[in-house]
Amino acid sequence: MKKRMRMLACVLATGMIFTGTAVSAESQETEKTTEATTEKDAEAEKDPVMATVEGEEIYQSELVAMTQYILQQYQSNGYDTTDETVQNHIVDTAMNMLVQLRITELKAQELKLDEFTEEELEGLKKQAQEQWDESFEIYKSLYMAQDASLEEKDAEEKAKETMAQYGYATSDMLFEQMKNDEVFRRLQEYCIADVSVSDEEVKETYEEYVALDQESFADNVPLYEQAIAAYGSNGSYYIPEGYRYFTHIRLDADEEKLGELQELMYSDATAADATAANAQQEKEIQQLKGEILEEVQDTVDEIEKKFKEKESFEDLIKEYSVDASDTNYVGYSVHKDSIFWDKDFVDTAMAVEKIGEISEPVVCADGVYILYYDSDIKGGPIEYTDTLKENLHAELLSQAQNEKFSSMIHEWADEYDIQYIG
Repeated sequence: MKKRMRMLACVLATGMIFTGTAVSAESQETEKTTEATTEKDAEAEKDPVMATVEGEEIYQSELVAMTQYILQQYQSNGYDTTDETVQNHIVDTAMNMLVQLRITELKAQELKLDEFTEEELEGLKKQAQEQWDESFEIYKSLYMAQDASLEEKDAEEKAKETMAQYGYATSDMLFEQMKNDEVFRRLQEYCIADVSVSDEEVKETYEEYVALDQESFADNVPLYEQAIAAYGSNGSYYIPEGYRYFTHIRLDADEEKLGELQELMYSDATAADATAANAQQEKEIQQLKGEILEEVQDTVDEIEKKFKEKESFEDLIKEYSVDASDTNYVGYSVHKDSIFWDKDFVDTAMAVEKIGEISEPVVCADGVYILYYDSDIKGGPIEYTDTLKENLHAELLSQAQNEKFSSMIHEWADEYDIQYIG
C-alpha cells in the first residue's frame, strides 16, 4: 500500500496524470474470452480499481480527482507539495476520504436514509434547476459583458458550452449532488442526535481559555496584539493591563508630503553605515512631520480653543475629522508597548495625563491626529457574556458532533471488508 502511494505521489510531483496499470502477461495471452469480458478488461485498464469497500469499487479516476483537490488545498495554504512526505500524506488522505465516503454510502443504505418520497425528489429537482438557471445567467452575463457585440443567443450558447465542460449540461448532476448531500446530512443527524454540551462544560472551557491566554499575553503585549490582528475579538480571552481607549480627530494634510512621509517611515535604510543612515532618516521624518503640522496648525489651534471652551470632543469630531462620516469609524486601544502604531502616536497617547483630556497633535502617515483619552480598558479575563457563552457553546457542540461522527465512521469501518488493490 505504502509503495503504491509513494509511486502515485511521485507521479503527482512530475505533473503527470495517473495511467492505467499494465495488463499481466498471462491475461494478454488469454485468447478464450468473451466480448463482454474483453470490454470490461479494457475499461479496467483505462480506469483500474484501487480499492473496494464491501465490494464497492473505488477507481483510479476518483483517487486522481480527490488527490488533485487536496493538493490544491495544500498549495493554497503554503505547503511545499514537492516534498515526498507531503505528497505521500496527500495521497493517503485522498484514499482515506474515498474509503470513508463509501462507508457512509453503505451505512446510509443500510439505515434506509437514501430513500426519498416523490415530493422530496420534486423539491430537490426544483432547487437544482433554480441553481442551474442562476449559474447559466451568470455565465451569459459574463460573456455579454466581455463582448458588447455578442448577441444574447450567442452568449447563451457559450454559457451552455462552458457549463457542459464542467459536467453541467443539464441540472441532472446538481440534482444528484443535492441528493447525496441530503443523504449525508441525514446520516450526520442520525449519528449526532444524542450529542450535547452542558453549561458547565462551556464555563470550564472559557476558564481554560482564559488561563491559557493569561499565561501567553499578560506580560506580552506584542504577542497579544498579533493574536488580535490575526483573529479579531476571538484572538484572546484575556486583556493585558494598561490599555487606554482613545477617540480621535484626523486632519488631512498635503498629499505629496504625506506620500514622502510614508516612503520615509516604511523604507529601510540601505547605507553601509546603517546607524548613521537610520539617524539621518529619522531626522528627515521629524523635519517633514514639522512641516506637515505647521500647515494645519491654525485648525489645531481652533480645535484646542473650542475644547477648552467646553465644546464636546464628539461634536468636534463631526466638525473637523475627515473620517467622521465613515461608518467604520472607531477609536483606538493603545498600550505603552503597542506594536501596531507609530512610536510617536503611542508616546503621544500615553502622555495624556487624565481621562477626558486631549493630546498634543501627532503627525502620522495618513494625517494629523488629536486624541481624546476616553477611558481605561479593564484588563483581565474578557466578560463572560451571553453572546460569548452562545458562541462558545456552538463551537464546542460542533466539535463534539464532528468527533462523534468521525468515531462512528471508524466503528463502521470495522464492519466492512476493505481491500486495497496493488
